[in-house]
This record gives sequence, C-alpha cells and structure tokens, in this order.
Amino acid sequence: MILRFGPLALVLRAATAWGQAMTPTRTAPPPTDARQAPARGINTETHPLPWGSPAAWQARRAELREQMLVAAGLWPEVERPPLQPHFVGEPIVRDGYTIERVWFETRPGMILGGNLYRPYPLEPDRQYPAVLITHGHGAEGRFVQSEISNTPARAISFAKFGAVAFSYDMIGYLDTGLGLDHYTFGKDQPIANLYGLSPLGLQTYNSQRALDFVCSLPEVDPTRLGVTGQSGGGTQTFMLCAVDDRPLVASPVVMVSLHMAGGCICENAPGLRVGTDNVQITALHSPKPLLLVAAKGDWTKNTPTVEGPYAKEVWALQGAPDNLDWVIFEAPHNNNLQSREAVYAFFGRHLFGATDLSAYREPAWTIEPDEDLLVFPDRQPPPGQWAEDAIWAAWRAQAQPDFGRLAELGIGLRHSLAVEPVAPSAALIGGTAPHLVLGRDGSGER
Repeated sequence: MILRFGPLALVLRAATAWGQAMTPTRTAPPPTDARQAPARGINTETHPLPWGSPAAWQARRAELREQMLVAAGLWPEVERPPLQPHFVGEPIVRDGYTIERVWFETRPGMILGGNLYRPYPLEPDRQYPAVLITHGHGAEGRFVQSEISNTPARAISFAKFGAVAFSYDMIGYLDTGLGLDHYTFGKDQPIANLYGLSPLGLQTYNSQRALDFVCSLPEVDPTRLGVTGQSGGGTQTFMLCAVDDRPLVASPVVMVSLHMAGGCICENAPGLRVGTDNVQITALHSPKPLLLVAAKGDWTKNTPTVEGPYAKEVWALQGAPDNLDWVIFEAPHNNNLQSREAVYAFFGRHLFGATDLSAYREPAWTIEPDEDLLVFPDRQPPPGQWAEDAIWAAWRAQAQPDFGRLAELGIGLRHSLAVEPVAPSAALIGGTAPHLVLGRDGSGER
C-alpha cells in the first residue's frame, strides 16, 4: 500500500491485517504537525541547520544543487546556443583600462547588455582573470555612482588590477530586455511557474551566459573567474555559484542572511528554499574562497555571530576554513568604499595570488556619461528581441518533458513536489486502525 500526502511518500508493508492495531516504531509521532506552523515568508527568521559529517555534506550538497537547478528551471540542463556578441562603437580608452559596449542573445529573443572593462594595454599571450560584476535594485542599475554604491568603480578597479570585468544588467534594467519591467516580469505567468520557470531562473541563466561570454575571450583564463555583487546582485552571486562550478572566488555583499531571504521576485522561486536557507545555498560554493560583506544597518548585521560562524563550519568540514571570511562595517545597506576595498583585497589574495594586498585600493578613474556607456542609447530594442509573452512561451516550449530522459524527469518531479526518500527505519507509525499516524523520525510531521 502506498500512501502519499504533503511532501511525504512512504511505502508501508503491512505485516498484519487491516483493522489490527499497529505497533509504533521508534518514537511516537508528535501530537501536532510542525507543518501547520505559519507559512514561511521572506522575512521569516530561520535557524542554522546541522552540516553533519564531510560525507553527509557532500550528499546534501548534491541534493541541494539539484534543488537549486530545478527551482531555477535549469533541470535538465538548458541548451546554451553559441554566443554571437555584438560590440557597439569604438572602445573608450582610459589610463590603464578600456570600456566597451556589448550585447548578445542569451537565448533566442532574450537580450543581455553590459560593459566590458579590460586592462590596457593587453599584453600579448597573457591570460587574465575575469570578474562578473552584478548590481542591485537601485534605479541606476549598473551605472550607480553614489556614496554607498558605485558599480563602474568596481569594474574599473578590477580592470586596473589586471582582470577583465563584465558589468551586466538585471532583466528590465538599462539595456537588458528593453521594454520589460523588472518588478513585474513573470508576475502574470502562473503557467510558467508550473514549469519551474521564473525571473530568478532566467537571471541565473543570464549569469551563466555572462560566464560563457568572458570565457570566450582569448585573453581570459577560464580557471580564474570571480563574481561579486551587492543586495540583489549578491543573490545573483550566490545563485550563480550554487549552480555553476566555474567561479573560483565569490563575494555576495550585504545579502546572505537568516532573517531576510530577498525581497524581489527575481530573488525567489517556488521550491527554492524548501528545507534550506541562503547560507546553505551560498555554501554550495565551498570549499572555494568566499567573502561575506555585511553592514550593521541592514539584515546582515548578525553575520559575525550567526551566519558567518554557521557557514565557517562547512568550510572547516572540508579542510578549508581560511577560504571563508567575513567583514562588517558601520553602515546602512550599501556597497561603499570600505566594502568594495575589502572585496578587492580578498580577490587580490585568492584570484590574483597576491601576498602584498596594499595595492588593492580603489584607484583613480574617470566618470563617463551614462549615454556613453549605454549599448542602445536610442532606447530601442535590437531586431529579434521578443516581448515578454514570447519569451515565456518559448521557454515553456523548451521545458516540455522529454520522456526519453525519465531519470532526469523523475529527479525534477521529486524536487518540484518536495518529496524526500525515507528509509523504513526512519518511518514513524502510530495510532489504531482505521486511524493511522505517519511521519518521519525527527521531522515533526504527523
């Protein structure tokens, strides 16, 4: 007899006839079901979960990676057609770096735009590291230049340190998806959600394509890649590292928290945080180098006492505690000069291999007018960009189940339904027929 309810799927092999009392195994099921608690929201405080042994974490890591891919609509692996980047106009040449405007289709009909910053002059036959620069939800997007955040300064600094830096947009910002609204993109697509498709998934896919782009550049060393961003860009950072092994060094700034998960539709997706939290998702990058940057004036204020030590445990399990570090500053939600320079120094050590970090201070740079950095200054989308309905329709068509890949389909279905395999020894059975009580040991289920 197979009983299925909620996220629970148990196979019961009844040794006695129906109607006979069943003897509880192990401890009795709880008097109430923990799942009847108030629904979890983006501001629900969660508590550190045990990492277990190194072997247990590796098993958990594989399971969690699958969950992230399914939640992002990237399971089975989504086809990534060859990129055809378009460079617009002539490079801007400055002291020690150049800036170029570039766009490409990440998938048919979906345009990603941004600015490519390169060291200048490039040395022949030299391989440079590359850094992806993500931005947060400020109105200026990748052009923000203020006391508390400056995205062009980050990209220029990395270029002057000797890295290729690519600063690209979130969907609906500046040059990416002209005519699309970042805050409503996908809200009217309930069928897309049923296929596991979401703005979070498309932005994560765009980040993978941004990696593909920088890796296609002949001067880039594909074994030395980094990614960093603040706030919503911090979510993009840890999501990319959760589903893609290519980044070597990462720094999600003012985002990784146990009491605020991410406030935008692009930071959430059905099934994403079932049984997990942002620290565990971030830990999928372990044991590679990662810096948490926190602020006392936002939801990362507990990093030194809660999130940091919690994350440190899993890096230590893998013999690399020094690869995880954190800093915190007396500041509001930000990516100010102190925060940026902490990231530069961390990348200097782990991406550039420097021992003397004194040079990793933000250098002088030239302020460029926004219109000189726009890929599409006339604000007209390029031929071939699809409207929102067409983008979702095409993605749904690609997401149709391939019944020739039943093993992958089964994994996706299991994560979509939040079903966990249960060993018989972990089953709790109680009650008296015809009223049976089922649960999993330690789960709080009834």
